[in-house]
Amino acid sequence: MTTRRHVHFNFKAKSWTSPEPASTEAIDRFHQSLPNYEPTPLVSLDSLAKEIGVGAIHVKDETNRFGLPAFKILGASWGAFRSIAEKLGLPLDSDIDTVREAAKAHQLTLYAATEGNHGRAVARMGAIFDISAEIHVPASMHHSTVKLIESEGAKVVVSKGKYEDATLEAESASKHEQGILVQDHAFGDYQTVPQASNISRPMTTSNSNVWQWIVDGYGTMMREVDKQLGSTKADLVIAPVGVGSFAQAVVSHFKRQGTVTSTLAVEPDTAACLWKSLEKGEFTEIPTTGTIMAGLNCGAPSTIAWDLLKNGVNASLTVSDYEAHQSALYLQSQGINAGPCGGSTLAALRRLTLDDKKALGLNEKSTVVIFCTERNRDYDIPHDVSGNDPVALTQTLVQINSASPDLGSVPGPGETIIARYVAAWLEHRDLETHWVEFEKGRPSVVGVVRGSGGGKSIMFNGHIDTVTIMGYDDDPLSGKIVDGRLYGRGSADMKGGVAAGMIALANAKKLGLRGDVIFTGVADEESLSKGTEDILRAGWRADAAVVSEPTNLEISHTHKGYCHIEIKIHGLAAHGSRADLGIDAIVNAGHFLVEFGRYAKKLQEGPGHETLGTGTAHASLISGGEEASSYPAQCTIIAERRTIPGETNEAVQKEFDDIIAKVAKEVTDFKAEAKIFFSRPPQFIAADHPFTKLVSSIVGSVTGKDAVIGGALFWTDCALLAEKGIVPLLWGPKGEGLHGKEEFVHVKSIEQVADGLTNIAAEFSEPNDKEAQNKPSGCLKGKARKEAKSQATEPKDKTDQKYIVALKDYAPMAKFIAAHRKPTIPVSVTVFNTIGRVTDRRSSFRAQMVKHGIEVDENTNQNHLHFIRVMETVRETLRPNMKEVGKQKSAESAEPRNFIEGFNLLSLQEPSREFLNALDIERPQQMPEDSATYQAEEQDSLDDALVTWNFLMVEAEIIRNQIVWVWKGHRDGQFDLSVAGVTTDTGIHMVERLVGRSFRLFNKHGGCFQVGRMYFGMKAAQQDYSQQQIDECWSGKPVDSQLSELFSSTFSHVLSILEPLITMFPRPTQSTFDTHEMMSILKTRCGLPGSDAATLNLSVDQLMAARFWNEALVFATHRTECSVMDKFSSYVFESSEDHVMSFELAFALQVHLDVFHIMRDDLA
Repeated sequence: MTTRRHVHFNFKAKSWTSPEPASTEAIDRFHQSLPNYEPTPLVSLDSLAKEIGVGAIHVKDETNRFGLPAFKILGASWGAFRSIAEKLGLPLDSDIDTVREAAKAHQLTLYAATEGNHGRAVARMGAIFDISAEIHVPASMHHSTVKLIESEGAKVVVSKGKYEDATLEAESASKHEQGILVQDHAFGDYQTVPQASNISRPMTTSNSNVWQWIVDGYGTMMREVDKQLGSTKADLVIAPVGVGSFAQAVVSHFKRQGTVTSTLAVEPDTAACLWKSLEKGEFTEIPTTGTIMAGLNCGAPSTIAWDLLKNGVNASLTVSDYEAHQSALYLQSQGINAGPCGGSTLAALRRLTLDDKKALGLNEKSTVVIFCTERNRDYDIPHDVSGNDPVALTQTLVQINSASPDLGSVPGPGETIIARYVAAWLEHRDLETHWVEFEKGRPSVVGVVRGSGGGKSIMFNGHIDTVTIMGYDDDPLSGKIVDGRLYGRGSADMKGGVAAGMIALANAKKLGLRGDVIFTGVADEESLSKGTEDILRAGWRADAAVVSEPTNLEISHTHKGYCHIEIKIHGLAAHGSRADLGIDAIVNAGHFLVEFGRYAKKLQEGPGHETLGTGTAHASLISGGEEASSYPAQCTIIAERRTIPGETNEAVQKEFDDIIAKVAKEVTDFKAEAKIFFSRPPQFIAADHPFTKLVSSIVGSVTGKDAVIGGALFWTDCALLAEKGIVPLLWGPKGEGLHGKEEFVHVKSIEQVADGLTNIAAEFSEPNDKEAQNKPSGCLKGKARKEAKSQATEPKDKTDQKYIVALKDYAPMAKFIAAHRKPTIPVSVTVFNTIGRVTDRRSSFRAQMVKHGIEVDENTNQNHLHFIRVMETVRETLRPNMKEVGKQKSAESAEPRNFIEGFNLLSLQEPSREFLNALDIERPQQMPEDSATYQAEEQDSLDDALVTWNFLMVEAEIIRNQIVWVWKGHRDGQFDLSVAGVTTDTGIHMVERLVGRSFRLFNKHGGCFQVGRMYFGMKAAQQDYSQQQIDECWSGKPVDSQLSELFSSTFSHVLSILEPLITMFPRPTQSTFDTHEMMSILKTRCGLPGSDAATLNLSVDQLMAARFWNEALVFATHRTECSVMDKFSSYVFESSEDHVMSFELAFALQVHLDVFHIMRDDLA
């Protein structure tokens, strides 16, 4: 039923020709002068040509170019030569020896970022020119590849992030007098080296931005192909894309005037940046999730390559890692030592259908040229993603070890590898895919099939982690099938259910549903359920959900929750001989346990839930004492209390407090306290709920017998879903041996669950009464967006059709601040006045811009009009919550400054969930006869400051998560940029209002920075980290992931970044800033030589924060009077003047870094 991603055809490319090329004599002469130059072979695959149905297939074998395993040195060598020649003013006919001596004399250093081959090629050129080379690589690079680059004599710098991070770091490191960046694609301000060249032009600064040296260098290979083909002309050439530079060279050459060659571009399924850009019709950056085709693992094509490829590529397609691997093996059998990138082009040719070949004009006489761009290397053998059988898919999932790193005597590898497989499986079918990874190494994957609008959304949830494979009797990763049972760790718990959910999602793509169907493959269920928490934190919601844990095909509509309680019994330490002094905590623990046993028994004998029975309690762990010769000062007991619907944490806490109080009355010197340190709620939906009835009906039809509805004594992620308003049920396949020495799932039940989930999606997300369902979908795209347009109220100005639905349904800002939660939030009248001022000045917008010398085009005017529509709809959404006011005065002045000040008044505060959910507490009451006046003592202690800091972080995190959710929606096309911008500035303003006068309290204890650092140290010490570990983490040294997470979640990460920024920059009135000056100051402040960028080792967040800071200063210093001063820029301006750090500045910087990561590569 499922299908793979289609081939994108561009029929306009048939008549398109590339620009006239410049002379290539200098390039050919240069390459031929390099040591050991000779053309690489063009190998014919005659038998494969017959099999595919074409006349000839020729493979350009680039597995050995100048002794290197790829073609990259053709571009890197010419790019390095031209860069050095331009920097030193050398003529193009200079020989290598001349360039070498000049480069060496000037102590030049070559820089590059790489996934492997390009960096090694640049390193080789450093050796040829006898100068240094520094290559930046992503954290995921295989260690063997790093060694190969180092073998060329280069310094390798391993980034903490992805390829895009390494690119930014290489660019930053190269910014010194002796640095030359030789990068194989254009990005940001770096466009000189990869851009289009014209060798016949004189070498001047004014035309340097049109040179395309690296791409031109690749052209040598194309001219070799022409000579090797002789009189034969290629009908089709297939090129891998990656960043697009090589594909640009192929298209430029083979689409020249007078040629009739078609071009086919190929990318990995999981890095289809060109394919998605072509489908969308515009340059598109995408997140990637990993591929063995490392050289093609790019999230965006080169900006220069895109302009050519969008016109010149006849077709674009993607292939899986498995297909590339299989094609590489075939080429190896034909004497071509291909790697996975090298096999990608053959994989592309093999996947073409008869219709595809016809569209490309291929027949039995056609000549096809494919490029094998890479030699074989070490890589992990991939699994096939093409299968649509749930049983075979379960086998594959079982064969991938995803044991939790938190469990077992030997920690498991975690979910990264299996999450990459799930993402690859989804991408192969062109299903919308999101990667959610709040904690490094613990990713979850979300797949979505968008509905047309108006239907209910359904979520299929399943965890992709397992318990440890240690202690399993047989091969825990076999996935073997014996007598209808599929064996292996996680087969039942719960990879069979995960496979069923994936198949149901893929099936839903063809069902034409009105509602969204969502699959969530989540991490960490076996430990703390971080995965489901993460996908909910990322904003994923549905009307209902099915969690396919193994339930033996029975439906569970309720399950128990639990609390973990720590009981500390206090004694008094003394020498073992001093019974008169010592108090034995362990003996007193025995008194507690006796009473605890009575309590546990009483629970089981008392009233219970009709389905789940009673709550239970047991003692799990006990520890105490230091040595045999001393009275123990403390004994700690860990107990678990299983809860049923209706039982709360507060009730459980009181039960344990009552036990302690009872023992304390009966036992002398007994002191103890109990604390719930972790808990999960029970879950319940009614057995006669409409969703339960629907699922019961479908389960009955797929199993052939009446559905059994019951409850689960264990806890599941259903409870977390229910907390967010999602109606969950538990239903999954039959299996046994969960967590045991032998585990299996019944094959037939996997198939039944896959069928059942597909039918549930079809019934639930396609309402029977379609005419009654006319509300727009919550996330609007494509067809849904068009439908919403026809249903929405006509805009006031018909020239602007962009804003199409009511903001209360569509814009998260209004949803966030409107009264959807009780108590009702009264909205300040200043909001009404502010919006009024904004909208009243609509007619003067163009005049104001012109007055201040700002060019206004129609797009700018339309964008402003759209913003006014947003503001008007916000006002109407909030009107029911507005305070009643009399007639308001009109705005005092139409001056731009007053306009800005008015806009800055837009701020709202909402009580936090913690406040709204707090238990009612009895407030101290003044005695009737007491006439005294009571005044609260002023806060001034360090404890006061730390408590205030904690409250601010809790509130700020709520607002931060809302802003993050909005920007992810904007990235995915759900919300307009104006919505995201207003939400961001409003949220930052809310935090400023929350801070209030707290800064005075912080200043009494060293300021925001010192209080924040003390708070982090306190929290880390509570988790038993040493002062040395705390200091190392603060200074940027890695300690462990848990401490790093704490460092980030307490805003310490941004505080440590801000501290040097606040002190390094001069006052904005004293200097004009540029990027080069900024980096020089940054190096100096970090204690590094200003001229030696090779020693600079900064994170991407540090680099981007410095850029944000610099841009804010430039904007604040040079802005025109009518430019709106956003909160972040105003904070930066203030801090650069008084050198004081504020909490709201730290929050604003964190938000800006969040947005940067979301818009660059976040998959949530």
